[in-house]
Amino acid sequence: TPFIWWEGENPVATDFSAGTFKHPRLAEVASDGKWLQKDKGKPGSFVEYAVQVPRAGTYDFYARRFWKHGPFRWRFDDGAWHGQTALRTGHNRGNVLLDNVVIDGGWCLNWEPLGPVTLAAGNHRLRIELLEPDEVAGFDAFLLMQGRFIPRGKLKPDAPLAPPEPGWWHFLPEP
Repeated sequence: TPFIWWEGENPVATDFSAGTFKHPRLAEVASDGKWLQKDKGKPGSFVEYAVQVPRAGTYDFYARRFWKHGPFRWRFDDGAWHGQTALRTGHNRGNVLLDNVVIDGGWCLNWEPLGPVTLAAGNHRLRIELLEPDEVAGFDAFLLMQGRFIPRGKLKPDAPLAPPEPGWWHFLPEP
């Protein structure tokens, strides 16, 4: 299944100040062992990524990020803004989180579906703007996917499954 993956810690532009969260388990649970973080009360309101799309098409767009922290809006190139237009109230903004990988205590990484996007082949710019720039935010990885996506933490969609335990098998029904 075709997919495009890029790391959150590799933006082409951002005004995020350097993050301070250096938990020892981050290397274990984050893809490439790192993420892009902006701490509460530190400067930062946007991040941009260069995305190479080898084949035109409609892709489902996903972000692996720090739980529900750092509500944001996003767009590719000069297209319409999408995403989280309502600010957080308490800790329940209605986000759909597809998995949960705990770093420590309340710190976790989650895959979140952001919606479909149609892109031409070639170079694109993804811009993310935080809706609460004084709050914490963290981005681990992004994914454009055609077809079914089953989140498995930091693993890319084409990573092989671990062998099942004796007497068990992988249950992967079609959607």
